[in-house]
Amino acid sequence: RFGQFSDFFETFFGGGRGAERDPLAELDVDELLRQARAGGPAATGPSRGRGHDATSDITIRLGEAIAGGHRTIRVALADVCTACGGRGTVPITPPERDRETVTMTLAPCASCGGSGTVERQRTLSVTIPPGVTEGSKIRIAGEGGTGTAGGAAGHLLLTVHLERDPRFEVRGRDLHGDLLVRDYRAALGGAVTAELPTSRIAVTVPPACPAGKVFRLRGKGIPGLRPSDPVGDLYLTLRITIAVQPGAEARRAYELLAAADGVPAAERAAV
Repeated sequence: RFGQFSDFFETFFGGGRGAERDPLAELDVDELLRQARAGGPAATGPSRGRGHDATSDITIRLGEAIAGGHRTIRVALADVCTACGGRGTVPITPPERDRETVTMTLAPCASCGGSGTVERQRTLSVTIPPGVTEGSKIRIAGEGGTGTAGGAAGHLLLTVHLERDPRFEVRGRDLHGDLLVRDYRAALGGAVTAELPTSRIAVTVPPACPAGKVFRLRGKGIPGLRPSDPVGDLYLTLRITIAVQPGAEARRAYELLAAADGVPAAERAAV
């Protein structure tokens, strides 16, 4: 209330323009008492304040990170206790006024146990934008802490965690997985269908393709959140598979392949 530090001394210790003024006389004690009885702030009246931002976590699948989606979640949020206004205490005796002081007895608020906050469960619908990755933040406006004295509510900030996908390893926005190819296809070459997190794609395998060859599919990873963000790629490592129990026709084909490779008949017939 004092314009400068010197004003403080002039008011309380005489001299200057504040010598004749009693600072306590300027307080509106009646208003102070009214607010105390109503459980309001103990000073100059309630001030409008924005609620605090709350935080929580959300775990999503890899397909949701790529294509987006919708989730319904339940979160526990801490709100300002309305019974005590977030102070944690309430008056239990009527305020007593003398010439210079206002005295009242306070006790812990029964509604919040003295913490000033109460926990509430809330069910929310969350829109997951395409392009979120591990650690991304999703903001839900107005779903945080309640504002004071009619102030705006805070926001809810959800930290994204990616659920592990056994088919792919996530490295930033790039995905790494395996391309399973039958032995004859690796030898002869041709189109192979690869399973992606949200779709399928045809990959052309060149003839005599060795195991371990890596195919890079540009732009098939996790997209960017914004148009200016880079798009991830998909890396597929070729893994050669064989028939577990080949039929008679497939066995004859393998024997012909072995003969063409110079394997003796005795070895070809061995089980």
